[in-house]
Amino acid sequence: MTTPGGTRVRVVHERDVPAADAWLDPVERKTLAGLHVPKRRADWLRGRWAAKRAVAHWARLGESPSDLARVGIRPAPDGAPEAFVDDRPGPVLSISHSGPWAAAAVAPRGPLGCDLEEVRPLDDATVDLFFTEAERAEMRREAAGSARDQRTILLWSAKESALKALRAGLRRDTREVEASTGREAEAGWGSLRVRDDADGRVFEGWWRNLDGLVLTVVEGCAPSRRE
Repeated sequence: MTTPGGTRVRVVHERDVPAADAWLDPVERKTLAGLHVPKRRADWLRGRWAAKRAVAHWARLGESPSDLARVGIRPAPDGAPEAFVDDRPGPVLSISHSGPWAAAAVAPRGPLGCDLEEVRPLDDATVDLFFTEAERAEMRREAAGSARDQRTILLWSAKESALKALRAGLRRDTREVEASTGREAEAGWGSLRVRDDADGRVFEGWWRNLDGLVLTVVEGCAPSRRE
């Protein structure tokens, strides 16, 4: 799927991942051999499967094992994934995992972040700890129950996407970035914005409901005047 802003996103399930490893390059096969915890191994494979297919589409490659093996996904020094095609830098990449699912987003340039989350209730203590007052007010505009749960997870996911775009992840206090969202508008996508209180930048992006999952993507930012 493609966001209205042009970012390509691939979502995969664990059942999609091949048992054979011919689609991995030699460096990735070595990394896989060192992953002994089953959950970590499964998460890594799902993320790489989503990422390599998204990058292959961007590079106009096929999806045969030999084509996908031309795509390499490497961790940067800060831990963020970086894509290479035939050992040359590829598109900007972001990866997310949620249960048996994984998502990867690619774009020609950053900043870029994506996040995939299962819709679920969060208790009041968690909401108070991780969300700003403005975000909590947006949640309360939804009726209690599934609609509020989705809005809460949507805001959380938007914050995670922005923190990935900042290449900070959860090392930052999540209340330092404030998310707001629009309704579904264009081909099933809704708009979102996330403001970084550290420097006033505003990230623009999109969200989508995927049958019990929420997908968010931030794909650009602009300076914002401090209040």
